[in-house]
Amino acid sequence: MKDAQTAEFFLKGLERHGIEKRQFGHDFVYRYPESAKMPVLSPTELKRELQGMDFTGQEMAFYLHVPFCTSICSYCHYFKQLATRQETEGYMKAAAAEIGNYRKLAKGKIELNSIFFGGGTPTILGGKQLAGLLGRLAEEFELSLEKEISIESSPETLSEEKLFGLREAGFNRLSIGVQDFNDEVTRRCNRNHDRKQAVEAFDTARAAGFENINIDLIYGLPGQEKKHWGENMEKIEGVRPESVTASDLRVLPGTALYSAGREKFPKIRELLEMYSMFCEKMLSMNYIQQFPYQFVKRGKEMQFLELQWGSGSFIGIGPSSCSYIAGWDYNNAFPMENYTEAVAENGLGAAVGKKLSGKEEMVRFAALALKKSGANRENPGIGKGEFRKRFGVELEQAFKGQIEKLEKLELVESNAKSISLTGKGMFFHDEIAKQLFKG
Repeated sequence: MKDAQTAEFFLKGLERHGIEKRQFGHDFVYRYPESAKMPVLSPTELKRELQGMDFTGQEMAFYLHVPFCTSICSYCHYFKQLATRQETEGYMKAAAAEIGNYRKLAKGKIELNSIFFGGGTPTILGGKQLAGLLGRLAEEFELSLEKEISIESSPETLSEEKLFGLREAGFNRLSIGVQDFNDEVTRRCNRNHDRKQAVEAFDTARAAGFENINIDLIYGLPGQEKKHWGENMEKIEGVRPESVTASDLRVLPGTALYSAGREKFPKIRELLEMYSMFCEKMLSMNYIQQFPYQFVKRGKEMQFLELQWGSGSFIGIGPSSCSYIAGWDYNNAFPMENYTEAVAENGLGAAVGKKLSGKEEMVRFAALALKKSGANRENPGIGKGEFRKRFGVELEQAFKGQIEKLEKLELVESNAKSISLTGKGMFFHDEIAKQLFKG
């Protein structure tokens, strides 16, 4: 929406219906029930249930949370800390032990769909350390190196030696956290790299053999203007990565930016305009919109998120990591001391979460599946047949009131096969997902 007055009118209209995009205090929807409502979990009960199950034939993914960073970004709300030798050694020992303990619990031949090393900044670890963790997963589970093996990074950690080592170890998808190519914008956010380092990291990754590179961007950063965002789009057009992920800034309590003067941030209307610029540019270059916030080249669709938003099974390793397996949705303990103690005592880091009820599973499935929406994506959104098969009820019946409301607001659309976000709804994917929480 390029017309400011039209955009403002559109946003105010949705606010009256309880759908409001907010920069401060709104979180990313990745589960249901929400994290704040998750109880303390009994590791003994979780292990007892996992031990009684045979996972043969089931695809599964692993997420490894590496919380170490070279600096603390002023907007980051994930668990992270500056790296010390003692902390990294403790992490490596506990993470390797947790991987082995899951293998002992989970019976059967388990093939890994994908692996994702996230953070924090995983590439702050040494190449041998990262190769060691990946090797441990390959030893314990069925892992083909042709599967998607992703690692997040920040440009200042990507030396030539590191990148060639990662590729040799088996990592085949690299996500580079650029956030913005404007040095003044990233400086305000306490990022520890500049535009030159970001470009060099991309070029060196190509030389190292990475044929699947994602660039992460954020819009809504303090001092960021539409002209900066337009320059980002021009840079993306120049380098043509396999995927681009552009997230709207979420400023949560506990981050340095939460107490910053809010006049420094772009208005919500400007965020909507930046998002429109992003979508228009990526579609003009013939990228596929796999998710509302991510565009990919055909054949490079991200398998880990496809599984996560499809309510597939994945296991989280490391402090604060999230898991969803056998109907259990839970997070590991943090900070580091709590995580290492939990693994030493219980074999797993699991600390907060629960076994979901049938109703909770239904809401979770629908809310996350909406993220599988895209303007030119095949089979977008919530599959009606899959929902019926899984829960024994029609999707429209389970969420009758919510779907009718969202259709009237032209935020979702329905056909014989699915219900998905419309073009108008994409910008509000989290806010719309939360509408399904209201039963």
